[in-house]
Amino acid sequence: MDGHTIIYAATNGGQASASAGPLAGKRAATLASSRTTIRAGIYRYVVLTPKLALKLSGLSRGVVRLHRYVGIKGLATPAALASNKLAVRVQRYLAHHWVAAKTVLYTIRSGGSYSWWYKPARRGTYRVRVSIAKTAAHLSAMTSWHGFKVR
Repeated sequence: MDGHTIIYAATNGGQASASAGPLAGKRAATLASSRTTIRAGIYRYVVLTPKLALKLSGLSRGVVRLHRYVGIKGLATPAALASNKLAVRVQRYLAHHWVAAKTVLYTIRSGGSYSWWYKPARRGTYRVRVSIAKTAAHLSAMTSWHGFKVR
């Protein structure tokens, strides 16, 4: 509801511990090896679950002419994500694989909207994806790839 996921956990008390996999960093392994005494009760944890929308403009039937701009616009919800950074990635299909054409970090506006214009320099097939990752708050989201052609 409203971009949040609520997790409930119930316990009868005791010691809690976690385990870290072989790829966990030093800090994660140290935290996982510690034990914590937890009192009996029901615990509530609210997780922010962001959603990203992405639309491309300036295209006619998925095609843009060379040296014209493609509008990359969207909305990030909930509005609490305002002033966070999101990554806009543009890739070009070249020699049977995708190569990075441009990546920018963009600050989400106060209403949750974002927009950016990209001007392809070469003909070919392109794709765009927007993602947000904030490991301190443990939230991440991304859109699927949106493709277009440049002629």
